[in-house]
Amino acid sequence: MSEASFQQPDRRRPEPLWYQVEEAIRAIVKSGEWATGDQIPAEDRLGALFGVSRITLRHALRNLEESGLLRREHGRGTFVRSTTLVAGTRELTSFTQE
Repeated sequence: MSEASFQQPDRRRPEPLWYQVEEAIRAIVKSGEWATGDQIPAEDRLGALFGVSRITLRHALRNLEESGLLRREHGRGTFVRSTTLVAGTRELTSFTQE
């Protein structure tokens, strides 16, 4: 993993820092630098690389976990869950059928 991949957020941009970090992590995963199942660096290391506080980093990681991109395991770390989104199929019913 190259430290060049970690571009520090621009504090002059109107987007919040957590959003900039979230998008940067998405880009790293999309580029293939982190593959499905890979463990990403620890929070303190990521915070130092991005130059943001732990609170800011956790906000970004929580959003990425909720979107399905990352999986966090207490005591183990954070892992790339999937690099693609898979949509499930559901049967459509009308109101009269319910």
